[in-house]
Amino acid sequence: MKKYVRTGFAILLVLGVGLLDYVTTAHVALGILYFVAIAFAAWKINRTTALLIAALALGTWAAVDGLSPTADSSAWLALWNATARGLSFVLIALLVSALCEQKEKQAAINERLRKSIEETEKSAARIRELQNELQLICSWTNRIRSEGRWMRFEEFMQKNFHINFTHGISEEAAQKISDDIAASLPESGSTERPLPRDG
Repeated sequence: MKKYVRTGFAILLVLGVGLLDYVTTAHVALGILYFVAIAFAAWKINRTTALLIAALALGTWAAVDGLSPTADSSAWLALWNATARGLSFVLIALLVSALCEQKEKQAAINERLRKSIEETEKSAARIRELQNELQLICSWTNRIRSEGRWMRFEEFMQKNFHINFTHGISEEAAQKISDDIAASLPESGSTERPLPRDG
């Protein structure tokens, strides 16, 4: 059901309750039916529409009350009743719309949780699959054969386990490089003559 259809239904419900309220006069208490229309608007449409329906319900109730032969003769009493009724209408609109928003938030959280569980289950299944397979590693390049091709270890881990890598250098490798560089430099007491400079 589209939004404007729901809004039209809520308006007709308020006006129908107002007509019924007018026909039955003060003999039957129909105030709760206004609450139904407001709650419907809050749950099925949105908070703003619910507040507008609450204002329409208050106006309808005030009109019916003013036209009733048993209407309050005291202006203060009529004002008090209208204020109390209006606050109760607004309160219903706000409470029901807040409940609806909480329900929608909970549904969104549940959907995210469902997707996370699915992803976790897929990852766990892939890990079990890889654990059951014998992984072939090239003894020369240290590449892993997976899905019919050779790939770097980092690529394999990122693809299968979503692990990202960066590169650094270990102390052992740094010492070996330093030793290799030192070994390749000529000694200070060398008999080699420096090359002559031009000019």
